[in-house]
Amino acid sequence: MCILASKKIEPEDFKEMKLDYSVKMDKMEAKLGGLNHDDVKIKPL
Repeated sequence: MCILASKKIEPEDFKEMKLDYSVKMDKMEAKLGGLNHDDVKIKPL
């Protein structure tokens, strides 16, 4: 995989990256879904 030299991503590499990041995004979305937004306290500036 030589993205920097060609500025292109091979289809196989793209599929692998998409799968990896899809799993990470699913985990993050699950964490966000479990947060109680009423407990978040933001101090005014």
